[in-house]
Amino acid sequence: MNCCCRRSACPHSACVLLLGLTYRTLRLSCQMDMLTIGSRSALFEYRVNQTTGKVTSKGAGPGGSALTVSQSRAQLSLWAALKSPLLVSADFNEVATWAADPAKPEVGSGADLIEILKNEEVLAVSDDPLGMEAVRLEDQKGSKSSPDVFVGAMSGGKYVAVLFSRSGDTNLTLALSDLKLAGGSAAAADAAAAAASSGYTVRDLWKHTDNGTVAADGELTAVVGSQDVVMVTLTPA
Repeated sequence: MNCCCRRSACPHSACVLLLGLTYRTLRLSCQMDMLTIGSRSALFEYRVNQTTGKVTSKGAGPGGSALTVSQSRAQLSLWAALKSPLLVSADFNEVATWAADPAKPEVGSGADLIEILKNEEVLAVSDDPLGMEAVRLEDQKGSKSSPDVFVGAMSGGKYVAVLFSRSGDTNLTLALSDLKLAGGSAAAADAAAAAASSGYTVRDLWKHTDNGTVAADGELTAVVGSQDVVMVTLTPA
């Protein structure tokens, strides 16, 4: 992580953190708003010790974090795949103190939110030198995939795919024949031709697991939790 003062360890209590390609190479691609991971909700409450003057926060979740863990994971995944600048503004010294609420496990803790932002495999998608933003396949003519499936070409003939569930546990499918709809370089076209016989190896970027091989004319299907994502890379086998 780098902050607005261009130091890897910022001395400021609150600072704009620049993740992925944002600080190093601002590309002319999808420019979405700042990430809200670690941001406080409108219901956030401070408690002030009248004797010491020490300020403490209510914690994560409603009244603390504006997003749940799954929402935070989904936001970073989509921003990275769409090659949007990754900017975060929060006091992470404070965020780190947010404890999990046993009554609301979906909210997680401040440490959970920080770990999301430190996912090197997801940040590597944002940093990919090809710099090509993902497309939503349902907007592409001839797509056979489920709604809210995003695919982007990467360097070396790879692809990134984000399967996003807006609400409820959802069964989502990526038809690998749709990869050509994401465009890409000549290398991607050559790799796709090579993969026609050997298929693609699948890497889950949040579980950090290798999930076997899918045929080039096959399908990748996953059950995605509410307001969450499955994010994978597809590499020619």
